[in-house]
Formats: sequence, structure tokens, C-alpha cells
Amino acid sequence: MGAPGFFGFFALILGWIGIASLDIFIGLPWLANLLFFAALIFYTMNKNYKIVLSVLTIILGLFTLGINEIPADEGGAYYSVSVGVGFLFWMSSFIVLLISSIKQKLTSPNNQNALHP
Repeated sequence: MGAPGFFGFFALILGWIGIASLDIFIGLPWLANLLFFAALIFYTMNKNYKIVLSVLTIILGLFTLGINEIPADEGGAYYSVSVGVGFLFWMSSFIVLLISSIKQKLTSPNNQNALHP
């Protein structure tokens, strides 16, 4: 039996439970969101740190591929789940962040090897 919809939203809201229960396949993808938003909020941070945060965000997001089932209720039942189109959009946002961080570093006036148009 498949799981009903909107689990991406529920994962965002309840992902911290994966950290509390030490479940890496649920907790680490949730941490990817925190790193993503940290890289967005701290726009003026060191460009090397933004690149590192972006790469870590992608790595942590890929742990989602290890989630095969989620709890259905307190009785121990589980739903089988798989990634879908939402996962592709989610990971694409991480890749866009990485590309923009690299581009920002290459075009920075403080970079001696900067590419200037």
C-alpha cells in the first residue's frame, strides 16, 4: 500500500524527529534544508564557505534516496515510499545554489583569477 500525498511537506515539518531518533536517512536530508537556508541568508559570507555549504547540502540531500519506508502509525505499520518529481526540484535548487556560489566566487573582484566580462 502506498503512502498518501504531501509527504515532502510533512518531511520538512517533522524531519527534526529523524535527528532526535538518530535516523540518518530522515535527519540528514532535513539538515540539508538548514544548510541551504543558511547559505541563502548569509549572502555576504566567505565564498569558499558558501561553496562548501552547497556541496554539503547536496550530499546530505542525497541521503533521501535511502528512505524506503516511513511509519504509518504508532502500531508499527509502515508505508513504502520512493522519490518523485519533488525530489528532483528540491535537489535542483541545491545545484543552482552551488553553481551560483561558484559563479559568484569566479566573478568576485577580490579573486585574482576572476573572470571579468
